[in-house]
Amino acid sequence: METLKSDEEEDTLSIDCKVLVWWRMIKDGIVTPLLVDLCYKTGLELPPCFISLPRELKHKILESLPGVDIGTLACVSSELRDMAS
Repeated sequence: METLKSDEEEDTLSIDCKVLVWWRMIKDGIVTPLLVDLCYKTGLELPPCFISLPRELKHKILESLPGVDIGTLACVSSELRDMAS
């Protein structure tokens, strides 16, 4: 009985992990770039977010962070993961 329960828990974790990976791909690859492009094209102000900062400024901010915080920041998006590495 315990084996069945742990198998079900592993399946649930696997599905949750796949959904999280899919969600990040959609957010990082489609939603955020689309939002930024739409704001530029329509003349609307970008929502206040770290992602909309210029890359050079993000590098300066990363340089001032302790290593643990850089690791945490790397979990936010694929762009920040690339920058953190």
